[in-house]
Amino acid sequence: MNELNSPILSIPGIGLNLSAMIIGEIGDANRFATPEKLIKYAGLNVKVHDSGTVSKRGHIVKRGSPILRYALTMSIQKLRIHSPVFSEYYYSKLKQGKHTNVAIIATARKLIRVIWKMMTTDQVFENIKR
Repeated sequence: MNELNSPILSIPGIGLNLSAMIIGEIGDANRFATPEKLIKYAGLNVKVHDSGTVSKRGHIVKRGSPILRYALTMSIQKLRIHSPVFSEYYYSKLKQGKHTNVAIIATARKLIRVIWKMMTTDQVFENIKR
């Protein structure tokens, strides 16, 4: 991980193990045209029924990489302590009345957008517009 010098390591709260899992599962982020495609790859997108309607309960599809999904949700546990940006977002979801798991998934989706931006532009966390 030290030889890769990945910008993901600049995110406060994400250490060597979680960043290795994330990078190992994503690979080259440029193969995903948008962060939404990376969200679908992770299985964090909302389930859509055959009729085209979105589930009112907001279940995620869980069809993507379980390792990436695990690494992202575990990262949120650390980020809500060490990163004011993600902590504020997480607790704002809780204040909206969302369940803890819903807040974690919403924050993980925000994290994956930030990671996609960091990996495609090779920027560190401090330089990303949030």
